[in-house]
Amino acid sequence: MRKTAALSVLAAATALTTGILLPGTALASTPAAVTQAAGPQPARFDGDGVRIHEAPNDGSKTLGLGYRNHAVTLYCTTNTAPAFGRITDLTTGVTGYARTGWVVQTGSGPSVGFC
Repeated sequence: MRKTAALSVLAAATALTTGILLPGTALASTPAAVTQAAGPQPARFDGDGVRIHEAPNDGSKTLGLGYRNHAVTLYCTTNTAPAFGRITDLTTGVTGYARTGWVVQTGSGPSVGFC
């Protein structure tokens, strides 16, 4: 009995760490599904004259300016301070980075993931 219990523990540990089940073994439960980041989401600018940068920092080249009446696609956000969102201004066609404080996601989908 001890040998069977030890093999069961070994099989479970192997399955959890490698994803491989040993022959004749099975897990009692299925691991929870991995949450996937959302795809691109609709957004808008929360101000006029919002700078769209070439790179996710204030010192990079300004590629264009965004305005409240412009439609935007938000792809992802940086995990930095300050945070930037990778966006495309659908009104002008400019793609770049804007500070997340000036970009508001308007879709009902989940928040976008990190870049």
